[in-house]
Amino acid sequence: MKLSSWLSFIAAVFLVAPLAAQQNLPKSTQELLATSARVEALSLGDFKTLLSQAQSGDREAQHLVGLIYERGLLIPRDFSATRSWMLKSAEQGYAPAQELIGKMYLMGIRDSGPIPDYADADRWLRLAAMQGDADAQFWLGTGYERGWFGGTDYREALKWLRKAAAQGLPNAQYCLGQMYEEGKGVPESDSLAASWYRKAADHFPHAGLVGGIWEAELQLATLYRDGRLRGHTWRQSRVRKIHRLWIVA
Repeated sequence: MKLSSWLSFIAAVFLVAPLAAQQNLPKSTQELLATSARVEALSLGDFKTLLSQAQSGDREAQHLVGLIYERGLLIPRDFSATRSWMLKSAEQGYAPAQELIGKMYLMGIRDSGPIPDYADADRWLRLAAMQGDADAQFWLGTGYERGWFGGTDYREALKWLRKAAAQGLPNAQYCLGQMYEEGKGVPESDSLAASWYRKAADHFPHAGLVGGIWEAELQLATLYRDGRLRGHTWRQSRVRKIHRLWIVA
């Protein structure tokens, strides 16, 4: 099965019927993308100004300086400096810095099970999540679903993933779809899984910017292809037709 053929099949599935109204990304995610674009456009003079502001205690400037060090823009990459500046910002209650500090504890994690320093990861992500940061809510929920914070807790995972999903974060919507498809902490339901996959897939214009969108489209296309969704016969018939063409390709 060729990847190009599979992607063509997915695209066709979503072109044969109109998508629902496109979903907006959470405010915190939009701000994150805007901050990333801002950092990419900075000059060396801008960095010196930000550094001066950061040294004076400006928490937003501290966060931006940390990002610059993390990405190695204008100056050599320095993760120690990144952590130092992010911590200064996070300790002042700046949610984007708290979220990034929390994620730094998750770097390199591939499997399920407790991670080193999971209490610190939980703490910083929770502080940001309680301020409404959707990405922090997603990572907190993911951590509890995978057992990163000392043990698996589906109830806590669902709590935070639902908060992020309600704000329109595709990654969280996709993960909720997976939990319903696999029956993790909720009754197994392909229809409810598909509902969450659709919500994530409706962010299609943002597919190159945030995660969970392509993954949701793949899972949703698979559910239709395998005939696991009832009450959608007109769409399934088109999927089967496309599937035959995909096999020939």
